[in-house]
Amino acid sequence: MLNAAATVVIGVCRQILYSKSPFISERQCKALVEAYEHGYYTIPREIDGSNLATSHQVLGKRLRRGVSNLIENTLVVDDEAK
Repeated sequence: MLNAAATVVIGVCRQILYSKSPFISERQCKALVEAYEHGYYTIPREIDGSNLATSHQVLGKRLRRGVSNLIENTLVVDDEAK
């Protein structure tokens, strides 16, 4: 079963691919979507990073950076903006 956080991340990421958002790279977005589509975010995981197209180390970095950028730019409220 896919957890709620992964579902939100993938939904936002798919919107970003269509909108050409500046805060997440195309590679990060593609890595997130590929990981999702192959069961990386299911509990338990259907695959680990070694089963995806890129190396496990590169995939891990892209996923962490992509998720971090998504959270920072979509969920975190900037105190200065208030």
